[in-house]
Formats: sequence, structure tokens, C-alpha cells
Amino acid sequence: PVVALVLQWHTKVKYITRLPVSYSYGIFAIEKEAFGRLSADDQKVVREVMTRVMTGLDHDAREENERAYATLLLFMTAALYFLERAFLEKSPGTLSLFALFLSAAILTHYSAIWFTCALGVYVPARIFASRPGAKFTLGWLASQSIAAAVYVFLYFTHIRGLRGSPIAQEASTGWLQTAFFHPGQESLLAFPFRTTIAVFQYLFASPKTGIVALAGFIAGLAVLVSRRLRPESRPRRVLALLLVLPFVFSCAGAIAGLFPYGDTRHTVFLALFAVAGVSVLMARVAGRRAWLAMLLAAFLAGALNVKPSMGGQFIDRRDQRREVMTRLLAFVRDVIPRNEPILTDYQTAVLLGYYLRGRDSTFLSGQPGAFVEHDYGGRRIIQAREWDFSRESFAVALDRLRKERGMPPNQPIWVIDAGWGPPLVSQRERFGSNICVFQVPVGAWP
Repeated sequence: PVVALVLQWHTKVKYITRLPVSYSYGIFAIEKEAFGRLSADDQKVVREVMTRVMTGLDHDAREENERAYATLLLFMTAALYFLERAFLEKSPGTLSLFALFLSAAILTHYSAIWFTCALGVYVPARIFASRPGAKFTLGWLASQSIAAAVYVFLYFTHIRGLRGSPIAQEASTGWLQTAFFHPGQESLLAFPFRTTIAVFQYLFASPKTGIVALAGFIAGLAVLVSRRLRPESRPRRVLALLLVLPFVFSCAGAIAGLFPYGDTRHTVFLALFAVAGVSVLMARVAGRRAWLAMLLAAFLAGALNVKPSMGGQFIDRRDQRREVMTRLLAFVRDVIPRNEPILTDYQTAVLLGYYLRGRDSTFLSGQPGAFVEHDYGGRRIIQAREWDFSRESFAVALDRLRKERGMPPNQPIWVIDAGWGPPLVSQRERFGSNICVFQVPVGAWP
């Protein structure tokens, strides 16, 4: 109850459920007066120790998130294993194990919905092709009823509250912007092509390997649907549905604005199907020659990664040096007048908040308007809601700022763009490959 009052939950939450979920909050605080009585050396020790402890907690939280994806893959693999056994044995009883692990996957992560949808098409097609019998079909329908019940439960207890929430809007227009379809910014035909390439490049950890793997995946699908298969093997053509449908449903979800699809951890579950598709091609080429299959795998996993090229969310070690940020802060201090505002995107505002104010910037949720203003050590920071400016989104933000504030088109404004991704203007020699500082009239961005 104390936490609910401190965090003002009663101003946002309208209902209380019996769902046994516990949120634990903890604050480590030292009274300013007591901390001030410590010597400078002791204060330094406290800061160093607490920084190390908090960094460790952040690391543990990230590891737990990664383990959730590993658990999801485990449950999905188990569900597919028992599903295949059920078909081979024509056993309705084995389908109960499939339903158990499918439900566990659904409860582990939201992305399992696309896996479930793919099975909803694949299994009826497989039943039609292999004719396992009426009891098997009834067992399958029972397993689907269980999955549907789990999703009804999740919808009313979790999903309904997330749809359209500030954090969901912020994700789709912020750090996951490229993984959602935005009408008017990209064509409906270009989005699946671009994001599917991004998915494979992310899953295979290399742009080059990702392209080769995608080509191998498509070729593997072609092998499965080939008419050269023996008649007794033709029912296995429906396996192509199982491999391709998770990508189709995931992409459709991103187009509908429901879930991200692209180079993000949210698509990790697709690795099962991507690797399986490539493996079909390798098995067809290698046949019974195990040495050839190993050679092909070594080439795909090793040769193309000798000199990997990292994606957008990467900052080279040279650009992480302290002197790069020192030059930026010196430029802000010596060149930009203190009374002039600075326009930034979200991630730049967080970065400047740490260096200019000593802590992170204020979280956006619940703050009205297209821009949020901060006072960072006497510096007026105007933060746009975009996580990372592209040239297009920056032009939109600049025009929006001019109209909202009634600024004449020729009025200049300082802009700082820093963080992941390429900057709006290249200033490599001064600030490296991820930071730029420039002044531009609000109505004259090219």
C-alpha cells in the first residue's frame, strides 16, 4: 500500500484483481546531510561501490530477460517434438504433452502468439495430408481450446491494458520504430522485404551471413515444395507452412502495429524456423555425406563472420573514448550560449541528462505535447519524442517545433544528435561517428 501511494497508482489504476502478481520496489537513499559529513575519500568509495553494485543488478536483470527467451525456445521445441511424435504415432494422448508445452510457451512470452497462429494453420493442413483419424483431430481441437483459454486469460489480465498504452506508443515510435510499419513513411511492399532481411541479419549476427541464410532459407522452402519428392513424401510439403508462417504472422503483426518485426530480440523465436529452413537445403545438397554438411555449416557460421559488420545499434570502441564526450561538453560550454535552447531526440536527451545534470532525463510517459523540456545545469533542452532522429523524422520534428512555438522559419536552433545510429551530420574528425552538433534554421532543413 505504501508503494501504491508513493507512486500514485490510485491516479491511474481503476481495478484490483486477485491475480497473485507481486511488484517489489526498493530505494537506496542516503541523507544528503549525512553523506556530506563523509570525507571526500569516503564519498568516493561509496559512489564506486554503489555504482558497481547497481551495475551488477542491471546486468542480472538483462540476463534474466535473456533466459526468458531461452525458456521460450525450449518450450517451443518441446511442443514441436511432441506434436511430431503425436503425428507419427497417431496418438491423441501425446497431443496432451504438446498442449502442455504450447501453453507454457504462451505464458513465457508474448511473441509465442505468432508461433501459435502458425500451428493453427500448419496442423490442420498436416491432418488433411496424413489423415491420422477422428480421435486425433478431436485431441487437436481440445489442445486448441486450451491455448485459446490461456489467451483469453492473458488478454483480460495483461494485453488489454498494454494496447495503446504510453509505453507501447513510445516503443513503436521510438527505439523500435523501424520494426513497425508506419503508413506514409514506407510502402506496404517494401516493409516486409526490408524487415525480413533485418531479421535474418540479426539472427545470424552478420549482414553478409544473414543475406546468405535468407537465400538458403528460401531455397530450402523450394526443396520442400518441389514436385520431385516421392509420392509418399509429398504430405511433408506442409512443413514449408510451419517454416514460413511464423515470419508471415510476425510481419503482419508489425504491419498492424501489434508487435515488432525486425532486428530486435523480440524475433529471437524465429531462429528455430530460420535455421530449420537453411538446414533443409544443406541436407538436400549434402545428402548422406556428413563431411559436406559440416563443411557447409562451417562456411556459413565462420567464413562470413571473419570481419563482421555491426548493425545500427553499435558504437565503435574508438567512439566510446572519454575525450570524445569531453570535446562535446567543451563545445556546448564554450560555443552554445546558455540562453539558447538545444533540440535533441530521446536518446540524446538521456545522454546529456547524465553528463550535464548527473542523472538520467525524465521519463516521457504521461507528459503532454510533442516535446518535453528539461533544465540540465542551466541548459534548456527541448526533447522530441523520437528515440533516434532520421533525416526524415528530424524534418518532421523541426517543422512541428516551428509551428507549435510560432517560430519564424529563419530562426536558428542548436541541435545535438548522439547515441546509437549514424548522426544527422557527419563530424567524424571532431566528435566521432555517433555525435554531431550543428545549428539550423527551423524552416530550412534540407
